[in-house]
Amino acid sequence: MDYTLQGKKVRTTDDFVTSGRNLPLWILVGTLIATWYGGGGITGTANLVYTKGPLAGLLFEFASPLAIIIIYFLAAKIRNNRNVTIPELFYEKYGSAARILGVVFIVMAYIGICSYQFKGAGYVLNLTTGISVELGTIVAAVAIILLSVTGGLLTVAYTDAISAIFIFISLLLSVSFLLFTGGGFSGLFSDIPPEKLTLLGGERPLDTLGYVIAMLFLTLGDQNLFTRFGAAVDEKVAKKSALGFIIGSMVLSCLNVFVATVAIPYLPGIKPDTAFLMVSMKMLPFILGCCMLSSAIAFMITTGDSFLLSSATNIYNDIIKPYFRKDLSEKESLL
Repeated sequence: MDYTLQGKKVRTTDDFVTSGRNLPLWILVGTLIATWYGGGGITGTANLVYTKGPLAGLLFEFASPLAIIIIYFLAAKIRNNRNVTIPELFYEKYGSAARILGVVFIVMAYIGICSYQFKGAGYVLNLTTGISVELGTIVAAVAIILLSVTGGLLTVAYTDAISAIFIFISLLLSVSFLLFTGGGFSGLFSDIPPEKLTLLGGERPLDTLGYVIAMLFLTLGDQNLFTRFGAAVDEKVAKKSALGFIIGSMVLSCLNVFVATVAIPYLPGIKPDTAFLMVSMKMLPFILGCCMLSSAIAFMITTGDSFLLSSATNIYNDIIKPYFRKDLSEKESLL
């Protein structure tokens, strides 16, 4: 049983889970960025920016690049580690009970994250096409599942990288248009209420610290990042991809926050979590708006398929294979 993408064939479980540990730099950077930014980056960040202001949004968003700076010094070590899941590391250090508990908690969290990518994409399809949220959710779920099943990380990584390029181009063009038509940064910020231009956005320092620390540790412990650094073609590529991830995520965070910020003065009274989507639909030319909404869908698809693949890998690699089916052939394992 072979899956083929751009002349590459998936013949083994290692091909399926780690793309044969052969991902080049630009694919790796693209899939890291596309995996990390999903429905939460579209709706959650938009909600925070619209209600608390752009500085509070940036403070929250920049927790991830800060964590990735720490990961940068570990990237080469991760590449040399032959494990493919976090629970495998738990097993080596603490035994089987820790491994099983790790799987339970990761799968519960990741299936939850995956489910709101389905729902978020369904919501965007509802806004843009008029189909029901339920039908849009089913369409998104089918697309995400097919991407994951038909080639594993090889399929996911390449589609992620293409999506990341499309997302960056769409955001850069849209932000340029919004700045030009809105009188630049000075014109935009002069219309935002002063209370929404503070660093904490009215939140207590301890609450803000809680949000930032939660995001910091989520990034540090994310199995998707662990798997992708392990899939790099070599240690140097793993380390360079971490640097590319830091720069790319900071740029993307700024662009994302800016789009949501535009909604504060110009789209009062909307649902906060729709700020990004409403700017795309109401303040951009038709083509740019379509590209932005397509980017929102792409964010959710790339995150959904990654978290789905990661959950499935945990269940197979840390539960089925070691405890129930130790004698599987390579073909049966891949199936």
